[in-house]
Amino acid sequence: MSTKSKYKENNFSPENLLNSNYKDQNNLNEDERINIKHLLKRIRDKRKQDKKNSISIGFVFLSFFLIFFYVQN
Repeated sequence: MSTKSKYKENNFSPENLLNSNYKDQNNLNEDERINIKHLLKRIRDKRKQDKKNSISIGFVFLSFFLIFFYVQN
């Protein structure tokens, strides 16, 4: 058996951070930003549509319930 450490080397040390492409990874080009904005807009629009559908379904069920209650009395 070897006496080597079973842990991986420290990839977050300051020496490795200076050598990495850390800054390049955080910079998105304009096309990627536009794509992300477009996806966020689609998510927002989908949630609005789901909310409208939920309100519509709730209104229909409430209407049926009130009509049923009115007919029973």
